[in-house]
Amino acid sequence: MTIGGDTGDDRFIEKEMRTRVENQLSLLEKGVGGVGKPVFMALSEMQKRVATNYVDRVAGLSYLLLSEEIPAYYATQSEEDAWNALVDEVNMTHRGQMFFLYPQPGSGNKFWMTEVLPPPHVSNLGDGWEGFVGYSKERGVDYCHALCIESGYVRGLSQGSPEGSYRQGELIVEDITGAKHTFKIVTYYQCPIPEDSYTLVGSEPFDHYIYQVILKQGWVIGKRLPGQLFKKFSVFQISDKDEVKRLHDLAIATNAETDLA
Repeated sequence: MTIGGDTGDDRFIEKEMRTRVENQLSLLEKGVGGVGKPVFMALSEMQKRVATNYVDRVAGLSYLLLSEEIPAYYATQSEEDAWNALVDEVNMTHRGQMFFLYPQPGSGNKFWMTEVLPPPHVSNLGDGWEGFVGYSKERGVDYCHALCIESGYVRGLSQGSPEGSYRQGELIVEDITGAKHTFKIVTYYQCPIPEDSYTLVGSEPFDHYIYQVILKQGWVIGKRLPGQLFKKFSVFQISDKDEVKRLHDLAIATNAETDLA
């Protein structure tokens, strides 16, 4: 897709201006192509754009995020409502990035997804990991088919890092015999996570064909609401592959379809 326009002057012929535009386009092309974190790259770039109506910026994201359908455009619609309608049409991979990588719950009536703001930081899972969030139009519900641990105790992340760097904490779980196991976890942002028990939804780090951990593992923590809806609170990851395998071998994480608030 190519979009043309008139800048109203001759600035584009300047080498510096051309270089800047070409760099911005290459970054977006890289993101939309599936490398990195396309959702957050697109949101960050779109926030820099000037529009007569803020909802126009959300409409532009339809192309950058490769939505399955383009929602109806209403100039009087709020930016939040337009964003919610667009996210319903965005593919499962990009929705999964919002759920597993954004460190804070969304506002409004959908806590699992990113707000229409440039994120201050996203979790550093890198490329190649798998995590998907679907949307059932029949039920009007967002859902995630992923690993689930009903109860895990998180500690050591209630305070930010003085250096503003990544933080280390612990996840404590019980196996089927009642024995407790402790795992090292990390976060790449400064949002505090109070010491408490949480329900956890995790990305798939395991290749079942070769029986080997191939990726670090991302976990979303939250609480169960009435009707078993999962309300997201924050995210962390297990970056050590040996720790990921040790948790997997406990067989306490089940594959389940979780409806999201």
